[in-house]
Amino acid sequence: MEKRLTALRVATVKTKGAYHDGGGLYLQVTTGAGGTPRKSWFFRFTPPAVHKERLMGLGSLEKFP
Repeated sequence: MEKRLTALRVATVKTKGAYHDGGGLYLQVTTGAGGTPRKSWFFRFTPPAVHKERLMGLGSLEKFP
């Protein structure tokens, strides 16, 4: 069973990277202006007709908590 992200983990993570939440959903942490962490969601999937991995940005953490 996959370990899901908790609300506490999402709120406190500051290290740059992509954090898997299960089912292809990821939290992406990057560095913004002044070195502050910026967080956004993206979805990783493979369309059956294309057979090539795709990434779809879903929006910022502030927009979709």
